[in-house]
Amino acid sequence: MTISLKNNKLIRAWSGIGPDAAADDRMKTAILACNRTGRAEKELQTMKKQNRKKVFIPLAACMALLIAVGVFFGAGGPGAKYTATLENGDKITYTKMAASSQSLDFGYKFGVATRDLTGEELQALSPQLTAGFGTFRTDTGELVRLEGSAGEAKIVMTLHGLCVTDTVVDEFPVKNEVGGVEVLSGYCRANNGGKPVAVFTAQFQSGGVIVYAEQGAPFAEAKTACEGLSQTVAAFIAGGEPAFSAVTL
Repeated sequence: MTISLKNNKLIRAWSGIGPDAAADDRMKTAILACNRTGRAEKELQTMKKQNRKKVFIPLAACMALLIAVGVFFGAGGPGAKYTATLENGDKITYTKMAASSQSLDFGYKFGVATRDLTGEELQALSPQLTAGFGTFRTDTGELVRLEGSAGEAKIVMTLHGLCVTDTVVDEFPVKNEVGGVEVLSGYCRANNGGKPVAVFTAQFQSGGVIVYAEQGAPFAEAKTACEGLSQTVAAFIAGGEPAFSAVTL
């Protein structure tokens, strides 16, 4: 049977079928975030395979010295502002930033090799690191990048001037100051199995090294993720510049 839409009311009704603006924005955000989450999951699985020898190091005493964290939540849940106040009075605030579906190619202009790092090498870079593997220049043996973890947080360290992550971040929405160091921060909404999650990120420079930290959790547990990442960032800053020159291929 063939139905002809000659009636103007039917035509307008048919043309009007579709999501409203708010629903359309939610779907677009979910698609972009899902793309990013997929890359993050793949990277995590790769890291788990590469880090066969995991070294678990207790968080340094400076964690207890620096951090007694209180967290303020704005409206609560997705869209809220999260502020962690450190023991010394410094604050790290996270506001929402757009998730990106664009990716970057690290594009090293020199040969590289990777390997797991030993416990001693991790300690040389930061006592907070619990696992990690390094990327080295094959011509000089120089460490140029570390990907690892500190507790629940993902950590990336790279020499200044090199690509930090493979995800495009147009601009971090907040600039903070922790121990005299500028910390860029924000969070984005991602989709994990149909459930919204908050992914908190922070980045700062220590000497000639850029340090990027990321920690995510369902919005019901966003307080814990915000606290955890803020503690980690404060501890890394307190530890000073990572000794990249002490780790070679």
